Amino acid sequence: MYSKPVHAETDPAVMYALIQSQPLGIIISALPAPDSNTPQIQLSHIPWVLDVPDGDSKPAVLRGHITRANPQAKALLAHCTDGVTVPVTVLFNAPAHYYVTTKFYSEEKHVPTWDYAAVEIRGQATIHASDSAFLKKQLDDLSEMCERKYTEGEPWAVTDAPERYIELLKKAILGVEVEIVGMEGKWKMSQELSKQDRQGVVQGFEAYGTDLGNDMAACVHARGSLRDAQVS
Repeated sequence: MYSKPVHAETDPAVMYALIQSQPLGIIISALPAPDSNTPQIQLSHIPWVLDVPDGDSKPAVLRGHITRANPQAKALLAHCTDGVTVPVTVLFNAPAHYYVTTKFYSEEKHVPTWDYAAVEIRGQATIHASDSAFLKKQLDDLSEMCERKYTEGEPWAVTDAPERYIELLKKAILGVEVEIVGMEGKWKMSQELSKQDRQGVVQGFEAYGTDLGNDMAACVHARGSLRDAQVS
């Protein structure tokens, strides 16, 4: 992922926080299909569980699952046999992103742009095709995480569904485990602008009077303040 130094985020804790707050990531692979020798770029949206170990002795891991009917799943399964892993990329995007009009600027003559934040994960993927224990833990942990984060009241649990249905579901999916070997963060939030123009962006977003506008204003302000502290 291309990023200017001014936009780069290198703190793992900040990047992990984005992933945990926005767990729907896009897994990208470039593997030949089972009936082809030509690599095909394939991608799928998957909600992930992030496991961050204590200390630096072990790498962080993403856990997810994908339906076997997905052509990308078939390609992954064909290449991930007997413990073989394959390289993949997983992309996560922050929910707050927006168009920045030149009308916000007051000092310099810039062009319009788009402010956003994203994290790119590079890792080695292992496929769990028949590991019932992995699939059970994955479904339990993902359901618990999402119910706690996105719903109110008594959370739903996998055990609330008929056992026979869950067993059929596990036969229709593949577990995906990505050992993280590298990651890059990009927070492009107008921090490269002058203080006056940044303030114009903040005020412009606030003037929309929306939750998204306020979120963008807060992000631009925070990143601008961080930039000022770094160069002072």
